[in-house]
Amino acid sequence: MSTFAQRMIELRQEKGYKKAEVARGTKLSRSAITMYENETRDNPTLPILKQIASFYDVSLDYLTGNSNIKDKEISNTTLTDIFSNLNDNNKIELVKYAKYLLGEQVNGERI
Repeated sequence: MSTFAQRMIELRQEKGYKKAEVARGTKLSRSAITMYENETRDNPTLPILKQIASFYDVSLDYLTGNSNIKDKEISNTTLTDIFSNLNDNNKIELVKYAKYLLGEQVNGERI
């Protein structure tokens, strides 16, 4: 099962929604929701992915399996935007801190 399908099911169950509720909230058909969950409909368009992510209030990266971080405010794009808006001294400090955090990680967990 694809990560997208798994995430669709997981998010719906987490929220306690029925497929019909997801369909109404995303403005998709109930059958489309079922087909995405069952992987009988592939490759949702970006606008559809955005509708679904917005409905569940998660990031596109999470919905598509590119990240395990649900918070839509924490994404690669957001971090890139923040970094590009920092002055040079703060960019250096941010990179130092990021390297420090990486050094503290063991098997993906901060110690």
